[in-house]
Amino acid sequence: MNPVYIGSQLFINKTDTPEMVRNWVALMDENVLKIIRLFMVWDQLEPKENEWDFTNYDACFNEAENRGMWVVPTLMSVSPPGWMRLTSAMQVTANLDEASFWKDAASQYTKKIVGRYCKSPALHSWILWNEAIRYIGSNDHSTAAYRQYLKKIYSNKIELLNEKYYKQYLNFDEIELDDRLSTGSYPERIDRINFTVANLMEKLNDIANDIKSIDDHPIHINPAGIGHNALHGGQSIWKEAEFTDFIGCSTHPTFHSRRFPASRIHQSVSYFADLMKSATLDENKLFWVTELQGGPTLFSSPGYTCPSPQDIKTWLWENIASGAKAVVYWCFNSRNYGIEGGEWSLLNRLGKPSVRLLESKKVAETLHKYNDIFSKTKPIEGQVAILYSEDSWTLDNVLGLNAGEDINNPRNRQMGADAVAGAYLMCSDLGLTVSIINGKKLLSNEWQENTRVLIIPSVTAMDEAGLDAVCKFAYDGGTVIADGMFAMKDPYGLVMRYDKQLNNLFGMLVEDAEGAGDDLTIECEDSADNFPAWFVKIIPEVSTGKVLKKFNDGQAAVISNKCGKGIAIRIGTVFFQRYLSRQNPGAVKFFNDLLPSDVFDQPVILYNASCDLRLRRLNHIEGEVLFLLNKSSKTKALLKIRENGKLIELKENGHEYETSPGGLLEIQIVAGDILLFLWRKFI
Repeated sequence: MNPVYIGSQLFINKTDTPEMVRNWVALMDENVLKIIRLFMVWDQLEPKENEWDFTNYDACFNEAENRGMWVVPTLMSVSPPGWMRLTSAMQVTANLDEASFWKDAASQYTKKIVGRYCKSPALHSWILWNEAIRYIGSNDHSTAAYRQYLKKIYSNKIELLNEKYYKQYLNFDEIELDDRLSTGSYPERIDRINFTVANLMEKLNDIANDIKSIDDHPIHINPAGIGHNALHGGQSIWKEAEFTDFIGCSTHPTFHSRRFPASRIHQSVSYFADLMKSATLDENKLFWVTELQGGPTLFSSPGYTCPSPQDIKTWLWENIASGAKAVVYWCFNSRNYGIEGGEWSLLNRLGKPSVRLLESKKVAETLHKYNDIFSKTKPIEGQVAILYSEDSWTLDNVLGLNAGEDINNPRNRQMGADAVAGAYLMCSDLGLTVSIINGKKLLSNEWQENTRVLIIPSVTAMDEAGLDAVCKFAYDGGTVIADGMFAMKDPYGLVMRYDKQLNNLFGMLVEDAEGAGDDLTIECEDSADNFPAWFVKIIPEVSTGKVLKKFNDGQAAVISNKCGKGIAIRIGTVFFQRYLSRQNPGAVKFFNDLLPSDVFDQPVILYNASCDLRLRRLNHIEGEVLFLLNKSSKTKALLKIRENGKLIELKENGHEYETSPGGLLEIQIVAGDILLFLWRKFI
């Protein structure tokens, strides 16, 4: 099992000295930051052609070796030094399709760095590329790469491409790479997005292969903005996970949580971590949070300026409660230039530990004290799965292009991403642990073993194989809940008629669809629980389905159908996406009533769960580790534990409770506090 570490980026500025670097490493160690993340800045390492200077970086590695700390270098082969005159700044990406740069100079840089430090006892793993993303412009090199990509996916047969495209081409060499998603037919635009993803994965694989040719340390990566639809920039957490040993992410609420209500920032942090937990292919579900905002962002961000000590504490435990085995800050010290100059730091302006760092140290000391417990934890597989459909998200880039990214516009290009986040929030509010699956995993059987419920939020695009997998899950006894214009189109935007499968699944077909105005609501037993429809109103033609709810105009709004051993439920409006921006208690109550009762049959349950009083759990070889997080004004948590055991509070002179099946355990918890427990199950 792996210990849980807290660490930080150490930013080496061009004007820093080895003594400064060693002093920072020592100060990190004093504050229990055991992982040092390090940008291997090409411009500093090779300031002139063939003149290499490793002085500051050697100082970091040597001091880390002396102190038993880990170093995680981030390779920067995509960002060449200034003397090459290929880019305008330290982290700007060059044209990676230009072979003379990418296959020669960039590859040599990677091998130079890996060869120098691969034998260091402080080396933990390699990060391939910081926050890898790439918006490919129109140029000769990338156009040539695009043509090769099209030849591959269309088996080098132009007639296969012409079957999908409106504009007919005589050969692949006629096709130009247009970086505007607003031009061309839907298939052309979708191919451009898919090319961007494939191209980025190809470049990441190139870096990985250069490392593996020399070294066998683990490889990892830290995508950013993972709750956003960034497929048009090549980002796919699922594909990145396929060729890395483990995956991490950047979590900066100032940038990445802006679509969440301010009161839900803590849940956004857990959402990003749970996405990583779901995407990693490591057999023990190993993942990191590779960047966590550690300091003020006065000029370099669009909003949120500085985490409080309470934020730091909450964010750390949210990530650890998801199963992260490391949380690494950005940044220990500040850059001394550029837009981030003087910002983001865990140190204060005088170079001393800030109140944020001192709060972080308390959490790190707790992890160290109870290392024997936390090192034996593993993420819990949720009984609820949420489908993250990259086919739909790709299509969203086209369907929602003209609507921008306004969260209050249901047709914005983030609509699928917002729907997944909304479904996650709703489950979180009910105290449910979830897993998030992609289209590839949907087609496998591995996710179904422990899953009771499959949520399909705003999945407009689906192929027949995906729909067959959904039907199989329901027939085998699962509960399917879908909303919006489910399976309306195929992945290339072609309107489909899966009438037989959809009728067998939901006991209905979509007769028509209308726009939903603000006055359209879904009626509940208690009128106080009525909640609004959004964007679309589906008019069903019901066959075997049962009408569960109606709109206030009397037409059917929610259909439930017995499907084999399971149940399939069709919500006739956009339900989950709306919840991200406009939470409604009636909607949560309605959703709760749709769920099978056994989905709540967990070993430990928080009886009075809410968005602000939450119980999070990790598997432990002796039972479970529990995290009770209270952002509410409540002072009492009611735990229901279904088996005999002992509940041990993880703190000095902490309480211990005997547990037995069926009884409620009352835990006193101060508003804003976080309590940790080991529940040891009696055998």
